[in-house]
Amino acid sequence: MCKINTLPPETIEIIPDNARLCLIDPALKAHISSALQSRDARRFQIIDHVPNPDESIRAVCVLLVSDSVSSANSGDYYTWIAGRRPRDTKVITLCSDPIDDCFRSDLLPGFLFLTLPDDSNPKLIIDAIDRAFDSLLLQDQNATLRAKLQLSYEEIGKLTEVGQALATEHDFDRLLTLMLDHAKTLVSADSGTIYVAERNHASGRATALRFKKTSLSVAADEYLLPINAASIAGYVAYSKKPLVINDVYALTGKEKFKFNRSFDIQHNYTTRSVMAIPMMDYRNEVIGVVQLINRTEVDQYDDTPSNIQVDGVYPFTRKCLELASALVGQAAVVIQNNRLLEDINNLFEGFVKASVTAIEQRDPVTAGHSFRVADYTTRLAQAVSDSKLEPFANIHFTGDQLRELRYASLLHDFGKVGVSEQILTKAKKLYHPELEIIKWRFRYQRKILEKEALHAKMNFLKKNGTDGFLDYEVNVNGNLEQKIQELEDTLRGIENSNDPISGAFLTEDELRAFTTRMVNIDNGIEVPLLRENEFLSLSVVNGNLNSDERREIETHAALTYKFLGQIPWITGLIGVPDIAYHHHEKLDGSGYPLGLKANAISIQTRMMTIADIFDALTAADRPYKKAATAEEALNILRLEEKDGHLDSDLLNLFIDKRIYESAT
Repeated sequence: MCKINTLPPETIEIIPDNARLCLIDPALKAHISSALQSRDARRFQIIDHVPNPDESIRAVCVLLVSDSVSSANSGDYYTWIAGRRPRDTKVITLCSDPIDDCFRSDLLPGFLFLTLPDDSNPKLIIDAIDRAFDSLLLQDQNATLRAKLQLSYEEIGKLTEVGQALATEHDFDRLLTLMLDHAKTLVSADSGTIYVAERNHASGRATALRFKKTSLSVAADEYLLPINAASIAGYVAYSKKPLVINDVYALTGKEKFKFNRSFDIQHNYTTRSVMAIPMMDYRNEVIGVVQLINRTEVDQYDDTPSNIQVDGVYPFTRKCLELASALVGQAAVVIQNNRLLEDINNLFEGFVKASVTAIEQRDPVTAGHSFRVADYTTRLAQAVSDSKLEPFANIHFTGDQLRELRYASLLHDFGKVGVSEQILTKAKKLYHPELEIIKWRFRYQRKILEKEALHAKMNFLKKNGTDGFLDYEVNVNGNLEQKIQELEDTLRGIENSNDPISGAFLTEDELRAFTTRMVNIDNGIEVPLLRENEFLSLSVVNGNLNSDERREIETHAALTYKFLGQIPWITGLIGVPDIAYHHHEKLDGSGYPLGLKANAISIQTRMMTIADIFDALTAADRPYKKAATAEEALNILRLEEKDGHLDSDLLNLFIDKRIYESAT
């Protein structure tokens, strides 16, 4: 059995015959002398004096006569018996009177085994002595079994504690350290190593073992072991069976595996006993190997003979294997769960990045925006966690919360997949086909002017001939050029108004005038130079979207929530839809889509809102606006704060910690 860190239970081994001692009152020795020669009597040794206090006696039966209670030696008897334990000492008395009269049983509580008549047959007395020793034996066996049972309970309890400790540890490196330390303690191993399987991502099968950790205080880099018989760990991974070796230096070389002595040589260590156990997953695939080295202790119940040791090292037993296998099995489940969780996290990570890529493919002018917003937001959240000042002193974001916030930031514009692509990619106030139609109207208007001038010349010639035609032609051409120049200036003004960043906009009244200026295109059909929808688009002062388009683009926040709400987010990421949903809300309730006020907007969303606005202002890839400098953007954020739209404490931290400089 393997050592458990617990106080050893009080017990003795099975009592051999030569360890049984019968202390007989000298007054009785003559009475039973003939019976003492019997076969049964030879099963114990007989003395007729009180042993020395320091004399080691494992089991004793004291045979007293009633007269000895008051004899000169009675005090010695009682003193000596009182220093013993009831479980290894029994008293038989011979008495002619009732026991209460002849023997004070209260002086020997728990020791009195039997009271017989003083004229009892000697063989009966010998038989009683023999039964007393049987009683001691049964008591001893019972105590030993109870102690072993208690030890088993402690082992189970220890394994349960280890299982609970492993189950609550999510850091993979600390998990391996915890498992190795507990495995060593459980089987009294001097050292141990852990190898983790490298997997083929397509098949999920182990292709090699990576050395991850050793309990020795040595510098050891990670390395790969092939899964074959070239090493003990590799062979165990290959065979999927545990391996126990009493002494690796006693191997003959004919074994199916090999022991590599390079580690011992390199680190001046001597490996003797080895127990290697494979860690298996639910598909019966190897996920690692635990190797325990040099068992240094055995306990009082161990079945290992004390002389079977080399250099103070004992071999590992079947019990050691059972205990370590139970622990390794628990660890394998935890490691597998960790890997499954890692796979899920990688899946979510891949999904989020793919989603951002999909958004940017539909809206290439904002490429990189989501990643920058995520960087600004998570850095601001970390600054909040690190702050020791109010109002952030008691706010701390866990790793899961930071990941949740990062995902929400990356996906805050996910709803744009449901917005018309022409709105997402719109660079000017008018769509390109709309501007081309307007240009064709102006070209048509120019042709009309040219046609009118030509007709005027022809009519002059028909009526007046060539007299004065040259002067008339110069006059007509001058008027035509003036009108064409006015037309071109007007078109240039419309083109400038179409460019959100030009700044040279026509006034609303000037634009309105073109909606009533008609162009006769054919057979009396007239159309305005600017239609009403074109006028509305060109009249936009800020940005490039008219009111209808802006309402559609603003639906992306609600669509983000709708789409993200369909995803079965795991624990720790459940808040992603809500955080992303509210990123256009403002503290005074003037935001969209819900018009939430401060008390309904989380701190995570408030941070993202600041990051989103700052990046939108400073982004250099927006064709509908000039990029603001960091100073200009911060001034605008200050104005937003002053208007009650943004969280002033978070904005101060964003500026004071220069978070705005961190995104790449």
